[in-house]
Amino acid sequence: MARAASAEAPVRSRCEGCGTGLSYQAWERGESFCRLCRQVEAGPAATFVPMPRTGARAYVQAKKRETPDELIDELIARLEADAAAAPLADNRPDSVGAVLRDIGFGQSECELPWAVWGFALGFTLNVVLAKYAQMTSGAAMSEFIPAFIFGGIVAGAAGAGIGWAVAKLKER
Repeated sequence: MARAASAEAPVRSRCEGCGTGLSYQAWERGESFCRLCRQVEAGPAATFVPMPRTGARAYVQAKKRETPDELIDELIARLEADAAAAPLADNRPDSVGAVLRDIGFGQSECELPWAVWGFALGFTLNVVLAKYAQMTSGAAMSEFIPAFIFGGIVAGAAGAGIGWAVAKLKER
């Protein structure tokens, strides 16, 4: 009697489309199709046809067979010709000097003094902040030596950049 009742039930425990078992939650909600079959019913945008799983090597070999050797030879010849015609100045260490010349570094007499004062002020400000941090934390002075040195160099470089920029602004 229980089998007859389950055969006549409005909701089946298997998908009507593909016959796979439905999850308990889907069966409890009264669904009669699995998630994949519902996506297929949604329309052509929901369809998905998987490619055969041949692996990456088979794909690369298929692509190699599609590309003629003459085309590869022509591309290699073209790349070699472009590389021979390209100037080598982009890879030389002189390119840093070219950039500095482009931004106008060293054209004014007041740039160097302002950059030196900026470095000194940045380094000093870092030392003051690190000493304050050392005093408030109660740590030993030896723990803050790297902060004095490396932080001072970074802060000094930033101060030098700011000093140089101010000198360039005053020049105009």
